[in-house]
Amino acid sequence: MILIRPEVGDFDSTGDSGQVGGAIEEYQKTLALNPNFAPAHLMLGMVYEQKGMIDRAVAEYLRAGQLFGDSPENVNALKQAFETGGERGYWEKALQQSLDAKQRHQGSSVEIAGIYARLGQPEQALAWLEKACEERDNNVLDLKVRPLFRSLWQEPRFKAVLKKVGLEK
Repeated sequence: MILIRPEVGDFDSTGDSGQVGGAIEEYQKTLALNPNFAPAHLMLGMVYEQKGMIDRAVAEYLRAGQLFGDSPENVNALKQAFETGGERGYWEKALQQSLDAKQRHQGSSVEIAGIYARLGQPEQALAWLEKACEERDNNVLDLKVRPLFRSLWQEPRFKAVLKKVGLEK
């Protein structure tokens, strides 16, 4: 299988990439071979989210959570939050769960930053990215190409994070 990162590529003015449609097809092919391959569900969810297909993205995220071993209670709480509060409700519940996990020394500061970015809270997102640098979180290594953080790309603090991890001069 060829790993296709959905967030890598040249974007046109609509924010889409020629690679995104192909990524959906490739992840679907992967899942046809192994429907229980959690990373493919996660990445397919990211592609759907990038394309604005939130219902499908959340379904893939929930399936990935199940397969990665999240508790049924956590998965059901996320599903319920999406059903009652839509996309925002889903991400607010995901944030709560991620912060709880972080207190138990689990999870990623970059993941938390991404949730804050999705919720339109750039200051919190930047603070968590800075924390990720301090923790030497390896998830910072592809920040420069993640559309999730596009709204932060021009921020001086974001550029400082990139510089700190060697992604900017």
